[in-house]
Amino acid sequence: MFGIISYRSLWEGWQIEWLQLEYFKVVAQLGHITKASEILCITQPSLSNTIRRLEEEVGVQLFDRRGRNIQLNEYGKLFLEGVESATNAIASSIEKIRQLKMQQDERVTIIAPSLQAFPDLIKFLVEKSPHIAFLNGNISQDEIIKKLKSGEADFCISIVSSIEDSTLAYAILEEDSMYAVVSSSHRLAGNDKVRLTDLKDEHFASFEKNSTKHSQFEGFCKSAGFAPRIMFEGTTLDDVLVAVSSGKFIAMLSWNAYRQNRMKGIACLKIVDPILLIQRRLYWSKVQTNKSYSANAVKYSIVDFFSFPAI
Repeated sequence: MFGIISYRSLWEGWQIEWLQLEYFKVVAQLGHITKASEILCITQPSLSNTIRRLEEEVGVQLFDRRGRNIQLNEYGKLFLEGVESATNAIASSIEKIRQLKMQQDERVTIIAPSLQAFPDLIKFLVEKSPHIAFLNGNISQDEIIKKLKSGEADFCISIVSSIEDSTLAYAILEEDSMYAVVSSSHRLAGNDKVRLTDLKDEHFASFEKNSTKHSQFEGFCKSAGFAPRIMFEGTTLDDVLVAVSSGKFIAMLSWNAYRQNRMKGIACLKIVDPILLIQRRLYWSKVQTNKSYSANAVKYSIVDFFSFPAI
């Protein structure tokens, strides 16, 4: 059986330096110490001493010397093969690392719990930056703040205006009105508007309890003096709309969310008295000041999308 040769047993006691290997390659190529020293911009004695120390480390002479001319011997040729293989492998690894770093620098991560209401924005951003990544789903406010501050995410597009943290900055992208969404068979379906207090006895479908949309919905109802009867919690907007279409529940959605995801058999009523407005905001960290060019370009692209929407 073959024994396992440890890294320590291979290299213990060796003091070969990268510069020695580079000097060795140049001398091996030119076969002349003086010419090699001129190219390397070091003195001839210094280069000779470097090659001599390398031979001492390896344990054999690597060159046959004929005056000022030197030539690789059998040991030297074998050593040169290994040196070139090793340096090429290291150079290749460094290049791969640089390429990976470049890709990571170009990657832009956006937390987008409400992006389902804007499919055109996803297409717009991906065309602008192919290295963009989205973190969708129900993400709590605390988790949003944590990801932005740590740099795990570059931006957050959120309908929640109550994210308060001194290290975060934001831009208001748009304001949107809230609507009650009911099935076409619901008693309110023939109306075009409804007061929020008229919904206090309804059974609601909403998003999961830990989601920002759920918290905002409960906040609206609380401001009107009642706690909503949430009888269904869905993970996605489709879940909520399907529940509403059953005729047993109603929901509260923004106009854009309803407009982009209309479903047959569902009607919407604008909520009045009070009129409920939400702000869609773009958040980013003030701490992460070294934003890449790609990240800054994406930020301005998002602002432009909402400032000049496609018709």
